[in-house]
Amino acid sequence: MAQGFIDGTHGWDEWEKWPEAVDEWETLPVNGWKEIEEAVRASGRELVECGSDGACFFHSVVRVLEHRLTDVELRNHVVLYMQMHIDSIKARNGDRDDRNKTWEQHIEELSHPKAWVHDQEEIQATAQIIGRNIMCIQFINGVVVPSPIGKAFDNEADLSILIARHNDHYKAVM
Repeated sequence: MAQGFIDGTHGWDEWEKWPEAVDEWETLPVNGWKEIEEAVRASGRELVECGSDGACFFHSVVRVLEHRLTDVELRNHVVLYMQMHIDSIKARNGDRDDRNKTWEQHIEELSHPKAWVHDQEEIQATAQIIGRNIMCIQFINGVVVPSPIGKAFDNEADLSILIARHNDHYKAVM
């Protein structure tokens, strides 16, 4: 059952049901990347390192998209998207991010090529830009699960991209 959820062919509604469907993974020990890699390999996919230079989120998304754009181009699109939607971001989150920076400061910082992705807002902006939902395999309460982290569409026919995250580092799932 779990393999179907990791193979990237399920719509958003099915991903939202994931916590009810992890029966055989609930006892998987959680120690690090090893367990994520085992789960990915069990699904017939591969976990691909994308560099640890501060841009790993963008590298991993670009790699999964098979290099249709560069990580710098994607980052620049995300920055522009966030600048254009700053009023909506503030309406959802207030005037400051979780590090007590103004959203203007946050976006300026994100524009630097090696700045880390720190907030859900840039992940959501990425989903909107690429037109795909973003699912992320990560550890939640001691269980390896794919979790929705960026939503572009509600329909069940869409194909989500899949990346992995652990200890603030992202990798591509191919």
